[in-house]
Amino acid sequence: MKNLFLTLIAVLSWQLAHCQTNLIKNNSYETYSSCPIGDIIRGELDLAIPWFPATKGTPDLFNACHTTVPSPGWNPTTGVPWNYFGYQPAKSGNGYGGFFNLVVNVDTSDYDPLYGFGKEWAKREYVAIQLAKPLEKNKTYTLSYWLSLIDSASHATDLVGAYFSKTPDYPEDSTRIFMNKIPQITNPRGRFFADTSNWMLFEGTYTPQESGDEYIAIGSFGKLDTATNLQLVFTNSREFSYTYRVYYYVDLVCLVEEGGDCLIPTSMEDKIEDKNIRYDNIRNQLIIPSKIIGQKVIIYNIFGQPIKEFILESDRTIIQTDDWQTGFYFLSFYHNNHITHFNFLKQ
Repeated sequence: MKNLFLTLIAVLSWQLAHCQTNLIKNNSYETYSSCPIGDIIRGELDLAIPWFPATKGTPDLFNACHTTVPSPGWNPTTGVPWNYFGYQPAKSGNGYGGFFNLVVNVDTSDYDPLYGFGKEWAKREYVAIQLAKPLEKNKTYTLSYWLSLIDSASHATDLVGAYFSKTPDYPEDSTRIFMNKIPQITNPRGRFFADTSNWMLFEGTYTPQESGDEYIAIGSFGKLDTATNLQLVFTNSREFSYTYRVYYYVDLVCLVEEGGDCLIPTSMEDKIEDKNIRYDNIRNQLIIPSKIIGQKVIIYNIFGQPIKEFILESDRTIIQTDDWQTGFYFLSFYHNNHITHFNFLKQ
């Protein structure tokens, strides 16, 4: 009996250690004061209370409640999975945030060493929030969040991180729309967040040397070197004027004491796991091997318009795309009320 009691105590202790409270409220951007209407000029992150922009930048909120489908031309939409920047199902639930890690229209005649670019043409955005409680001295905390690069990005970067502070008064120079701060959690150089199809995990730890940190800002910090911190992804599929365009969706932000786990709910819209699906740009062929016969497949263009719908009738399907326009396309696979996704680029 005594051994059973000690075993129960050990199990409960382990559960408590691994079920720490997430200090990030509304960590998946599911709760909002009103549905975003697509105002990407003003930015609507602050609708996802208590999130807010850390500078005069304009980070965005995306949610499936916004049902307008993107169309050619200037038609900003902030839906999920379709929106102005491309296509991405949420990592969990129906919403996520978004921010420009970097957007630049280079004017080297107006060089600013703090940016590494012409200061009138560069900006970075940050998503920020007040923690559920202040951090304690000498306790180690684990931060994690998920990023996905937008389909219309020109570059990916390894310059992402997080900055903790006691107050929300971040900008030293609000005209720059730039945080000249040293982040406590950084990403290893050379690890680029370049995936436009899947969500990528950022994770790190922080041990405060004094108590009281109560705010966190997520984004890009420090001087950026185009030779080492940027990775070319794609020459934009739309007529954007920016020379550098690095924008990330962000979801499932979690901050717990070391040893705690951030439980990730299973989304019904997971990415397709069959890595053998590929697009052959030489033969203009989409090749779909499938272990599940009878799946319905719908192919959409970047504006959300259905291009082709069919049923998988064999273990290998080839779609000829000679007469399709160049650009991104997205596949949705439907089977037993489960949806999986894949995208490809026709060049």
